[in-house]
Amino acid sequence: MKKLICVLVVLTAAFWFSGCSDSNITGLEQNSQVKTQAVPFKGTWEGAATTPHPEMYPTPKEISCKGNCTHLGLFNADVNYMITYYDINNPLLGGYAIQGSAVMTAANGDKVYLGNLGGEWWFRDPGTFSTVEFTTVSDIVGGTGKFEGATGHFEGSGTQNFYFTNQPQETWFSWSGNINY
Repeated sequence: MKKLICVLVVLTAAFWFSGCSDSNITGLEQNSQVKTQAVPFKGTWEGAATTPHPEMYPTPKEISCKGNCTHLGLFNADVNYMITYYDINNPLLGGYAIQGSAVMTAANGDKVYLGNLGGEWWFRDPGTFSTVEFTTVSDIVGGTGKFEGATGHFEGSGTQNFYFTNQPQETWFSWSGNINY
């Protein structure tokens, strides 16, 4: 009986220790490294920009949009930012987007959070004031689901129809950069 118990103990120990070979540890390390490597992140969105409090300066803006991008697929996004002017006495000269953030929500509910969103904007044709062009940079500052702890950065450009009335202004935007998740 003692021999049988010794054999079982040895076999059990061999079974447990065989699962901890160097090749398995290396495989686990490689899997965790894949999640921290930067991968391309690019996409587009379109939506409508509104000015919820036009009397404020800097002027707040909100964009509700839909888009498609790598790693997230189809998504909805809510973007918030403030705009300032090169010359407050002449807003038609253009200005900056500052203090921006956004939440991009995939169809499955996973989210990507954007922060430090900023950029520049100007009128495409200052004679007509019908279209604003802009460039944007943003940091990826987290997320939920598979994007929990995500980081990264992207740059993009877009256009926005401009109306002197307080109606939604159509916006189109495309970007490219990297995401770590």
